[in-house]
Amino acid sequence: MEIAPISDLCLEEVLCACRSTYLENVDYFKSYLDVVPFFKALPAQCHINEYIYSDCDSDQVSLCNLMDTVKNKLISGEQPNIVDVICVAYFRPLSKVEWRNELIISNKFKDFAKTHLIDSNTENVFRQISHHRVRSLIRFP
Repeated sequence: MEIAPISDLCLEEVLCACRSTYLENVDYFKSYLDVVPFFKALPAQCHINEYIYSDCDSDQVSLCNLMDTVKNKLISGEQPNIVDVICVAYFRPLSKVEWRNELIISNKFKDFAKTHLIDSNTENVFRQISHHRVRSLIRFP
């Protein structure tokens, strides 16, 4: 699930339901992250599928609240719980959140960080370089 896109619509619906359930109960699941590898695999699937899963209204409100919680922790000098960060990654690419560079991810979650922070930041830099290079190759009269 972490390395190949899933194109089965029924399975995608199940993944979306799991994602919503996790968001609604994020505090409960904090004690089970190490037990259930699925919690760490789902954001990779969302990333691979380029976040095409739609959000319901209640998810959007809960996600905004969770993102504010993470941001406020970072502003106060604390690191957020990794479960909160993983939950955000179910819905949004971490490479696009304003607080991504403030995160300190433990080695225990290095694969998660590589996929959602390091590789994405590298990809963004490459896009900027490529865009600049293409623009410099195009000459207008």
